[in-house]
Amino acid sequence: MITRELERKMVDFRELGIPEYTRRENEVFTARQTVSTIIGARRSGKSVRALLFALELVDSGRIAGLNSVCHIDFDNPILSRMDASELKTIQSIFLKLN
Repeated sequence: MITRELERKMVDFRELGIPEYTRRENEVFTARQTVSTIIGARRSGKSVRALLFALELVDSGRIAGLNSVCHIDFDNPILSRMDASELKTIQSIFLKLN
């Protein structure tokens, strides 16, 4: 069930893309070969900022397109039950779709 839901979410993201949002005047700071983290208060727009950053990466040519982005919303009732051992499923489904 979790595998099917993960695949559905990834396919939905590819088909629907990123909704229209008002761009804000803030910057995501990155370093080469390092994972970047967006932090902030609850419901302050972190997820939206991450999606807009993905669009910035596409627009700048740093990534080929949104098919290179794996966006998963864990607020989903099915996915919220995942445990740590199932997280590797995300990578295998993403690679299968690519």
